Order: sequence, then structure tokens, then C-alpha cells
Amino acid sequence: MNAYISCVGCEQRELDSQRVINYLENNGINLVDSAKKADYIFVITCGVDLASEQRSVEEIRNIANMMPESSKLVVGGCLPSISPDVLKEFDVYHTFSPRSIETLILPLGLDTTIKPTAYPNKFIYDNSSSVSGEATARDRF
Repeated sequence: MNAYISCVGCEQRELDSQRVINYLENNGINLVDSAKKADYIFVITCGVDLASEQRSVEEIRNIANMMPESSKLVVGGCLPSISPDVLKEFDVYHTFSPRSIETLILPLGLDTTIKPTAYPNKFIYDNSSSVSGEATARDRF
């Protein structure tokens, strides 16, 4: 099974994305670098304000236009609970919010829930560190 993950959310959603990445990898799911290669496509979103919502919807739209017909779109983050109506134009297979991230077991048919997967303090693409080279507050968290 192949999965693609895109995150257009805030720092906390980036950490949620990293947790999802860790969960998928721990369950033997191959992460791919393109939605075109994925069986499951995860878009982690933000809906805290109109601009964030629009960026999230635009990312979903771009991915939906390129994804194979057989792929399943999973939308997570804040948008599904803050503005669920904006997702109606898309063929969304499953949604989850930060509070319902444990429901990821449902669309994937896995035996293990995400609960044992640790909360990360860094996102895979995160380059946070202070100029002095000392650990930032986020690094120490």
C-alpha cells in the first residue's frame, strides 16, 4: 500500500502530519513522493481563518485533479470539523480532526491504532533551530 501526505496546516498540524507519517511507516505502508503514485492520499489542513481554509481547499483541489481514480482521499486537520461543507465538492473517503485522529485505523484497515505512536516534536521537513545552534523552545519540548 502506498500513501502520500501533504500538509498545509499550522505548526501543530505539521506535527500531526509527522505522527501520521510515523504511524503509516510503523505499519509497513510505503510513503511516496507524488499523489499520482498513492493508494491513499492524506491532506492535513488548517481552517483557523478564511485564508488558511482557502489554501487548504486549493491544495485538496490540486491533489484531487491529479490523483488516480482508484486512490482514496483522506482529509485531516482542522478543516473537516471547522468547515465540513467545503469538502462536499470532493470525493473524500475519510476525514479526521486532531481530536479524532484515532479513527485513522478505519479507512486503512490496520490492526494497530495510532495511540502507541509517539507525539513528535519535529516535522520531517522541519528545520527549526536557533541561529546560535542552541535548541529552540520547540526542540526542548
